[in-house]
Amino acid sequence: MKHVQKMLYLLGASLLIALLAACGGDGDDESPDLVAPGSRSTTTGDGTPTPTGDQAQVAAATAEANTDELPVLDPLLEIGPGAASRVLWSPDGTWLAAEGVRGVWRYDAGEMGMGETGSDATGADPLLLACPAAQASFSPDSAQIAALCDATTVRVWDAASGELLAEWEVESAVDIGPVISPDGTRLAVGNDEFVFEWDVAPSNDSGADPPRDPVMYPVMEGRLVALGYDAGGSLRLAETDVDPTPPEYTPGGYPIGNDDFDPVITVREAASDEPVSRLVGLDNEAQQVVFNQDATRLCASNGLAAFVNRAEVVVWDVESGALLPPVTVEGRSPFRNIAFSADGERLLLVYIGTPVVSVGTSGATELHHFLWVWDVTAGEIITTFEDDIEFYNLEDLALHPDGSRVALLQGRSTIDVWDLAAVEQTATAPDFANFPYEVVFSVDGTRLVSVDRLIHVWDAATGQEVEIVELETARADQLLGELGLLDPDVDVAGVNFVVSSAVTSPDGTRALTGIGEPVIAVVEPESGDSLRTEIMDTVVVSAAFTPDGSLLLLGLDDGTIAVWAYMQREFITEINAAPGSVTSLQVNSDGSRLASVSQDPEAGTTLQLWDTEQPTPLWSAPISGPVGGVLFSPDEAWLAVAVGPTVGDVFAGPFNPAFGTSSASTSGTTHATTAPVDILLYDAQTGALIGRLAGHRGAISGLVVNVSGLRLASGSYDGLVRVWDLVPLAAPAPLTDP
Repeated sequence: MKHVQKMLYLLGASLLIALLAACGGDGDDESPDLVAPGSRSTTTGDGTPTPTGDQAQVAAATAEANTDELPVLDPLLEIGPGAASRVLWSPDGTWLAAEGVRGVWRYDAGEMGMGETGSDATGADPLLLACPAAQASFSPDSAQIAALCDATTVRVWDAASGELLAEWEVESAVDIGPVISPDGTRLAVGNDEFVFEWDVAPSNDSGADPPRDPVMYPVMEGRLVALGYDAGGSLRLAETDVDPTPPEYTPGGYPIGNDDFDPVITVREAASDEPVSRLVGLDNEAQQVVFNQDATRLCASNGLAAFVNRAEVVVWDVESGALLPPVTVEGRSPFRNIAFSADGERLLLVYIGTPVVSVGTSGATELHHFLWVWDVTAGEIITTFEDDIEFYNLEDLALHPDGSRVALLQGRSTIDVWDLAAVEQTATAPDFANFPYEVVFSVDGTRLVSVDRLIHVWDAATGQEVEIVELETARADQLLGELGLLDPDVDVAGVNFVVSSAVTSPDGTRALTGIGEPVIAVVEPESGDSLRTEIMDTVVVSAAFTPDGSLLLLGLDDGTIAVWAYMQREFITEINAAPGSVTSLQVNSDGSRLASVSQDPEAGTTLQLWDTEQPTPLWSAPISGPVGGVLFSPDEAWLAVAVGPTVGDVFAGPFNPAFGTSSASTSGTTHATTAPVDILLYDAQTGALIGRLAGHRGAISGLVVNVSGLRLASGSYDGLVRVWDLVPLAAPAPLTDP
């Protein structure tokens, strides 16, 4: 990486030069072949000839439906603390917790200096309760923490000591809960088919473990949206009917709301199957559905506000079914966050969107973004935060049990506490996660470097951090040079999927700016001088320089790839790629091969490999879901493809898929459960799928592979760097079409 500080200044913090990296000895040793021996021929695994060159485009030997049959590898190492998606208070205010990718971070609120208003103390190191992709709740007496781990395991810990008290496996993946009964003896989780309930405490004085088999209750009304216990300990289910109209989508792939569909939410007792009430009054699909602490009130927001031009939060009295004063925003964005106070009398509401706002019968006001404390019974605003908070960095929030303070999870890595009466910040927990946008191996393979706001040097064998350097005191290229990472005699392979309106040539002397804009320009990063400017007829979505920097390949929104000799001001040719926008381009080291990704709302996502001297692809492969980027292996025998939420989604606004989707919670707010992100490996010769690396729960920000091609590292917006050993994938058995 050359002149990092100047590049960041000239092109913005989102422009990052891909760090090309290598490790694994001198590269001359023999190593297992990652691709099956027979796959380098012109036949597929079953002997069928694979069309190449001028022949028709052909789907890869294994399509998206076959990914479940692929060898799946667990990471060799997980480096970093991981990001968080939700914050919650214990009922007595003693503890503050954050749900994270690696588990539940439990803070002592007293050690954070939050006992008195105005304290600026920060907290001691939090306790980490191991639980991948955690969804957590406190017991009513604050003595225990329960969490759903990876949607399949329920664990219960002592909140003070962190001792694991109980653990159960769930028969099928669940996404609602956990919730704990008022007396702390029962716990429930659920999905759209069943609700599972366990006895948490021993049933006798012998201290025997509670029963392992849960009571199972079927979901009756289509979709489970919330769980809660009433004051008497009865488990309540909130279910909603599903829009029977087949879904429709805009040309950009966004769902279109059905104006004629008004959902009915049914609340019923789990044990008796008796309905408590049927709640109506919500306009369009229910997105966030939340019980208060004793399940006597329920609130919900409409998730497709953009297509009815109105976002609303509706609150019901569960016993009577009566509709309390709603909160209505005339705009095209849904409410960002919703959280009940412990007594159910107040709501915390965050809105980010269009400026015209009408509040119940209180008249109209104009705000672009705000946090309200809302009086549920009176239908009035109690407190307003407007310009004090970094709203576009706000991930989640929770109201203190006494209503005096609010905890804000900022950027999935920092917890700030604000006094509601004084409208001022009173405490901050230290950052527990940053997001690595670069990963790189050292040449000798002993170190791995990740770059976020700091430069971290890790032991590549153990994952232990051995050095940390602030970017303000040492340039990244200086440190990487000292580690031998910029050795020009070593072949390297790495790519970073950063959000940027620019790409840089391999030698760092040219940069293309204006991606996503109608005007593109080639500039010199050192001087900032513009060399060439071009007004395009269609938007440039992606771009890549050829290895010698003389040509630019432009991925266009109309589904074509243009080859631009920018110094001659000449477009040499245009290639018709798969339907949709060409969202990603990657050129191999000698410029003979080009990988492209096209995304279309109807045709889906297509990966294609091209001979750069031919107008038709060597092969095409359908992929389920968006693609964040592509990496060639050092010997260019295989491609690594990051599938799932992309880095671009990180900055797409509320409920962005890079951080997962919202699901209902009964502990005061909504869970932001994260969807897995896969790294798929394709045989570059045939397009056959040969492996899947699963485990990240955030957009992949970068990939790097060692010189042998048998060790891969990935950075992600889940706050982790994972290292993968690819040796088990050497010479796999060929897969066939389903």
